Amino acid sequence: MKWAFCNEILKPLGSMRNWMEGLPFLRSLGYEGVEIAPFTFGEDPAQVEPDALRGVRRRLEEENLRCVGFHWLWSTPRGLNGLHPDPSIRRRAWDTLRVLARQCAFLGGQFLVLGSGKQRSFEGMSSRQGKDLFLEEMNKLLPVLEETGVSLLIEPLPKSSTNFLNALEEVVGVLKEIDSPFLGTLFDFHNTTDELLPWEDLVRQYRPWIRHVHFNGMDGGLPSEADPTYASLFRALRKLGYTGWVSVELFGKFDDPIGLLTRARNLLDAYNGVGFLGNEQSNDKNPS
Repeated sequence: MKWAFCNEILKPLGSMRNWMEGLPFLRSLGYEGVEIAPFTFGEDPAQVEPDALRGVRRRLEEENLRCVGFHWLWSTPRGLNGLHPDPSIRRRAWDTLRVLARQCAFLGGQFLVLGSGKQRSFEGMSSRQGKDLFLEEMNKLLPVLEETGVSLLIEPLPKSSTNFLNALEEVVGVLKEIDSPFLGTLFDFHNTTDELLPWEDLVRQYRPWIRHVHFNGMDGGLPSEADPTYASLFRALRKLGYTGWVSVELFGKFDDPIGLLTRARNLLDAYNGVGFLGNEQSNDKNPS
């Protein structure tokens, strides 16, 4: 598996902090990739200047870091809603994804993670109508995904975040209706509160559709090193042949984001039976 971090940890929404300042140190910790929240580009990410994108790409190349993908897709600008009954509002949201797919491809990213719970919730229609509308918009998005080679990963979110697609079973049901290699899902520890199966059973059952992992605690912070369920889940992923990206995604405002990401790397190594920065421990007979 390959380790990445989500860049909004370094630059929360509304912060003036420059998220690229800590890149050299984070690369030295063994992070290989960055998952980008487009709001870190500005208030309207779809309007970012090409020179600014070139600057981001150049800086990542200098630090030998990869853009792995984008997430927080509809958090800015305000007013986006992918299932709004007004076609003009809905079109603006999906047009934003088309722009972000091209930006992501330019930076070398592989996927867009569609979370954005509030902005994908529906009102004034049945759940079947909401699903049909979502499928219609997804089919119209596919040509851009195919053109750019960027996949859309639909993130299951709990009912506390959205009224649409709350569990992996529901997401995979949608994916089966379209069946495109440019569509998939991900496993996010923090968003499993509405799941009925244990974590290991979830990844075994839905492994063909899981293309990415978000690492975090159930409260949105970092989990405890003593929690055996995390080590068991990573062991299951290894046995299932998962070799993709694992991005550290944390929620909140952080006084010491670099310290948090350092702790996260230590935890990832501990859960995978490896000492800090690659010293393998003898008690894991199945290293990644």
